[in-house]
Amino acid sequence: MRLILLALLMGAAILFIGGGAFAVGATAGQYLPAARDSILAGGFTALSVLMLVVGFPTVIASFFVGRDLLQLVLAPVRPVEIFVARLVLAMSANLLISGILLMATLGVGFGSGAPVVYFVLAVVLVFVLVLVITALQAVLMSLVLRWIPARLARDVAAAVAGLAGAGFYLAWNLSLRQSFSPRSRPDVSNLTSIVQRIEWLPSAWPGHALSGVIAGDYATAATWLLFTVLLAVIVMAAAAIL
Repeated sequence: MRLILLALLMGAAILFIGGGAFAVGATAGQYLPAARDSILAGGFTALSVLMLVVGFPTVIASFFVGRDLLQLVLAPVRPVEIFVARLVLAMSANLLISGILLMATLGVGFGSGAPVVYFVLAVVLVFVLVLVITALQAVLMSLVLRWIPARLARDVAAAVAGLAGAGFYLAWNLSLRQSFSPRSRPDVSNLTSIVQRIEWLPSAWPGHALSGVIAGDYATAATWLLFTVLLAVIVMAAAAIL
């Protein structure tokens, strides 16, 4: 019964939340062509921050306080296999959050008339971003837990996640919501000015790559894609070592 209820809730979430995100992205891609790069870069950056904060409890539970960790360490299994399995498990929470960005990104491509390669690349880049953020969380917690007990860190991370959710909600109502007020024409100047300050952050690189594909500038898209892949390799190597 719980599985059936979970499936129904997931279906409703995909239909309403995912469909709404796709519709917003398609509208922005069609009617706001000058802001496509800002929207994509800002979306990936916002998702990175949200996952970085909200996903910490799952990462702590998967890597540091799981009851079966001692059994896995003593089992005849290579450490790299344990790391990969735990990393996949820790990505579960971040994958659910990233679904909203994925639908919005696909909507931007649909509204912009992007080629097929855009949609394939969008799925790959969202997955790579989730992988990088999860590995980065494991790296940070490996350093923090040298001085703080794991159970205490999990409680603190849950509290920070709640405060971060309230902060994102207030930020939306105070700033970004004004750009899309139904009483006036859409004004994305606030969004554009914010993204211009963070466009060089690694979290914005996938958005720039997708924007290059939409514009037909494949050289620029390949450059940003290369930067993203190199970042993923570096973070994964650091997480595996620590």
